[in-house]
Amino acid sequence: AGHGIAALQAADLLCLQAGYAQAQGVRLVLGAGTGLGVAWLSAQDGNYQVYPSEAGHMDFAPVDEMQCMLLRYLQQRHGHVSYERIVSGPGLLAIYEFMRETGLASPSPRMLAALAGEQDAAAVITQFSQQGEETIARMVVDLFLSIYGAFAGNMALATLPHGGIYITGGIAAKIAAQMQRGQFLEAYWSKGRYEGLLARLPIYIVLNEKMGLMGATFLAQRDV
Repeated sequence: AGHGIAALQAADLLCLQAGYAQAQGVRLVLGAGTGLGVAWLSAQDGNYQVYPSEAGHMDFAPVDEMQCMLLRYLQQRHGHVSYERIVSGPGLLAIYEFMRETGLASPSPRMLAALAGEQDAAAVITQFSQQGEETIARMVVDLFLSIYGAFAGNMALATLPHGGIYITGGIAAKIAAQMQRGQFLEAYWSKGRYEGLLARLPIYIVLNEKMGLMGATFLAQRDV
């Protein structure tokens, strides 16, 4: 996915925050899908060197009482709770189960039937979140986006990606409209004295879900 940035076209990107891109600046790639992938890139010899990581397994750090409740709920299940336990497809289901089992919200019979008949629970949740009457699905995605945004802000502070932040993975493209509505960016900015710095970094949602394959092709052709 990191190498795939070089192969992206304008139509593959949705600008979430314009910022001020610096030529040859560090780039950051975040991808929530089956897990939570993170890599960053630095300019080297006219190309970019990609540095993979396991940053998705950093300790989840709650920022309000709802998130503290979620942490305690997941600790009972898993012991250690990483961001990937929440910011991923399985994480969407975990947030849904948390809200349902703690009585914070309840699904409609229609949503229950859809979940029972579909293997991809995350897809069902995101689809129902776009329907105004399904409160629990909307609450799940709102909480997911808040935690995703906070994590993105943490990684931006760690890497200073003046070349741009690229949000990829199977989930972002499907909920791009919801990501534009505020929860993600508000949580991303919420870093006290460094809010201004984070507001200057470009952020893009990658709409092309073949970014990883594009990156592999680009790398193979470059090295021939």
